[in-house]
Amino acid sequence: MRRFLFAVAGIVLVLALALVAVAALLPSDRIAALALARVEQATGRKIAFNGGLHLSFYPTFGIAADQVEMANAPWSDQGPMLSAEKVRVGVHLMPLLSGNIRITGITIENPTILLERLADGRDNWTLAPSDSLPATTGGGGGVPDLVLDNVQIRGGTIDYNDYGAGRNIRLADLSIDTALPGGDQPVDLRAAARLSGQALSADLHLAKPNTFLNGGASDIALAAKLGKASLDLKGAAQTDPDVTFTGTIGLNMPDTAATMTALGLSAPSLPKGLGRGVKLSGNLGWAGNKATLTKSALALDMNAISGDMSLALDKDRPNLTATLAAGDLDLTSLREDNGASGPTGPTTEGWSKDPIDLGGLSAIDASVRLRAKSIDLGSSKFGATALAANLKDGKLNTDINELAAYGGSVTGTVTATGKNGATVGGNLVASGVALQSLFADTIGFKRITGAGDMQIAFTGTGHSLDQIMHSLNGTGSFDFTKGEILGVDLISLFKNFDPAKGAAAKTIFDSITASFDIKKGVLNNVDMNFRAPLATAAGSGTVGIGDRVLDYLITPQILPGDTGKGAISVPVRISGSWASPSIRPDLSGIAKAKADAAAKKLEDKAKAKLSEKLGAGTGQSTQDTLKQKAAKELGKGLKGLLGGGN
Repeated sequence: MRRFLFAVAGIVLVLALALVAVAALLPSDRIAALALARVEQATGRKIAFNGGLHLSFYPTFGIAADQVEMANAPWSDQGPMLSAEKVRVGVHLMPLLSGNIRITGITIENPTILLERLADGRDNWTLAPSDSLPATTGGGGGVPDLVLDNVQIRGGTIDYNDYGAGRNIRLADLSIDTALPGGDQPVDLRAAARLSGQALSADLHLAKPNTFLNGGASDIALAAKLGKASLDLKGAAQTDPDVTFTGTIGLNMPDTAATMTALGLSAPSLPKGLGRGVKLSGNLGWAGNKATLTKSALALDMNAISGDMSLALDKDRPNLTATLAAGDLDLTSLREDNGASGPTGPTTEGWSKDPIDLGGLSAIDASVRLRAKSIDLGSSKFGATALAANLKDGKLNTDINELAAYGGSVTGTVTATGKNGATVGGNLVASGVALQSLFADTIGFKRITGAGDMQIAFTGTGHSLDQIMHSLNGTGSFDFTKGEILGVDLISLFKNFDPAKGAAAKTIFDSITASFDIKKGVLNNVDMNFRAPLATAAGSGTVGIGDRVLDYLITPQILPGDTGKGAISVPVRISGSWASPSIRPDLSGIAKAKADAAAKKLEDKAKAKLSEKLGAGTGQSTQDTLKQKAAKELGKGLKGLLGGGN
């Protein structure tokens, strides 16, 4: 880009030399041709004044060139890289008569600049290297030291085409006003244009322009506006050997989507609270291909975040590192119908089948640490939170170091990759959590209250939430204390065969414990232990997480001393959908219990008769009586054999 500026300066010098030739009654076309040859040699591009050169007496004295063109790169077929309808160079008349050039100003009318980048990285603004540029003062390379009272551009257009990224940006109605006092005297530049239909303005202050254009360091300040967005940069910058900047940044972007669209970028559909509007301030650094932001204050809509960040662009993919702190994060819009993309959660009809694609995780590597006072998701609110997220080669690993949730705490690890749509996994431990809100948020089940401890390890894969839930594998256990099962009175069912149901029905329990395994979306349990004030129960069965159904058998035991003393223990089968399960006595269990009781009664009766016949003593078992009878008969036989008496 520096050599492109050299070329523009060269065109101005050509016109100035032609004016000297006219003033000295020399052939202007010959002088211009010689000067143009030097500019073309320096840039590697042909320059033409297709409309010729002529003296201008109004509005200023000088020389004008019509239809000025600079050729494009050899590989481009899009026409000239630079063209302008008219270029005027004004000079002071009196110094000119004595052979000196003092340029008063330059006006460029309706220029068009075409910037192109190919998919292989080549661009058309990189010109042939050369240190042989015309200069009006001094010698050597670099941008000629021009002294200009006024520089104006009117009606300009800049088209930027990035063929690899498929981006096309047009800057139209460009106007620029500046002056070049000469040397390293400060330069102030004001520009206005329209970018993708939005008003753009910029004010630039460069403390040492000559030093900066030749690669050295200079203080710089930029204040720019695009639509309702604004950017302020203040600091020190240089361009050689690498572009560097150290200073401060202030960014205000009330409408992120509109700004991104104006810049030719894809406008993300963001939920409120994640950057529909952005404010940013802090210390900004840029060196080579790495940006740093320290002591930053970031506002994403109503959410405030502070911390330090760095972004490196010199690897296969960008690498973000951040340590952030937040107050109360409001993410309630994630549950609202706000046009945000992404899969929905559980519904009464089943899990969402909206497609999930986590392929975007491969776009960046990141290591982010976040502490928040609270996180509000609408349906649930987390308290103090400490997360450590690491994204590498498309795999996201999040350590939950602290999460106050559902009245308790959660710790563990959650992983996600873009493999097969989405592959997720986790190893979580929950302590003292409120069961009803936890299950309602995670699996859409609201029929149990109380507090509990849980641990679960799981993995799942799929292109939708429905597929993931059907693919789940894992293990876990839970220990619930002091709660209620809503919608049914199991104790009444256990005692009276009356499965009381309805909104008012409930089962109070002291504890429920169990362990389980999960295979292909089906949870299996064989050791459930239920304790209530009036009964205990054991349970086993399956819970279809994918299909949201269950088939579970509970076998109760009425506690001694209750008014239900003598009631038969009736197995209860709970089956059907989570939303409306069927709860009924298990008739096969009753039949088996009756058959077992009848068989036991017959067995006891037979044993009693046998014992009576054998002469069993009181308190003796049938087995003991048989042993004694056998010993007695054996003794009699031995006596007869030996000739003894009776």
